[in-house]
Amino acid sequence: CFRLIPFWHWPDTLFTYVKEDKLLFTCDGLGAHFCDERMYDDLVDEDIYAQQFAHYYNSIMRPFADKIYDGVQRIKELDIEIICPSHGPILRSYPWKAVRLYEEWSDAQRKRVPSAAIFYASAYGNTRLMAEAIAEGASKHVQTAVFDAGRADAAVMRSALESSTGICIGSCTINGDALAPIWSLMSLFALVNRKGKTA
Repeated sequence: CFRLIPFWHWPDTLFTYVKEDKLLFTCDGLGAHFCDERMYDDLVDEDIYAQQFAHYYNSIMRPFADKIYDGVQRIKELDIEIICPSHGPILRSYPWKAVRLYEEWSDAQRKRVPSAAIFYASAYGNTRLMAEAIAEGASKHVQTAVFDAGRADAAVMRSALESSTGICIGSCTINGDALAPIWSLMSLFALVNRKGKTA
């Protein structure tokens, strides 16, 4: 049978379930950018694969947490012994472990607490002072985190962009334009789900 499981990570993702073999083909879902000629999850290096599995989720699937969670609920009713993703090893030893991880990770994202991520770039310290003042005021109502966009790790900032419910960005200007670290920060928006965030 076929199951339309949208946004795993494409809008037209279609899973194929072969009932006779208890086999689920998941397109990009439950996969990894991981290639090993041994092909099966129980034959590859478990630690390296686990790292790549998590990296794939965080890089590709994470922006679609609500859809991931909903999709997991739709496949939990199936009698599955083997999962065949388009990327990475065939999951025959512990396919449900991968499903549980997707459920756990996506559910944690769905249950975000109100928070604000505050990013700044400051040439003389004034924009930093404003960012800190905004954080101090906002912290009375939500959790806050402040990032110097020129120094903070891009992966950490991306995670904050995605997990926060509100975002504030400040920059001094040079010749009427924001500083380069702010433009780099803005490029990260293409990688996160921005829907419903307060800016």
